[in-house]
Amino acid sequence: MRRGLGDPAAARAFLAAEGSLHDPLRLGAMGDACALIEAAIASGGTIVVHGDYDADGICATAVAVEGLRALGASAEPFLPKPFTSLELLTAVRAALARAAASIRAVATAQRPREWR
Repeated sequence: MRRGLGDPAAARAFLAAEGSLHDPLRLGAMGDACALIEAAIASGGTIVVHGDYDADGICATAVAVEGLRALGASAEPFLPKPFTSLELLTAVRAALARAAASIRAVATAQRPREWR
């Protein structure tokens, strides 16, 4: 019901991914993100995937890292410890950005706060 699927047939179609799917390039700056990832892969740089410590964050991070590696990227996960403060995460992100010339991108596997 949360997705507006009021009958079993509609729910089955949704779960089977039948019908038209949304174009992922219409999500925010997805085109820019894809270009950044392609450039990082081409340059041989490392992509750090920043996830979080809950079940969906760990799974999303694993899927993203494996997907990037399948595309030929050097990708590494970063999962902060539970209950890490926003200030500390901001500092960690800044440190990642300065860490090495080989880090070309930091991708997040977290939902934006406005989606929560």
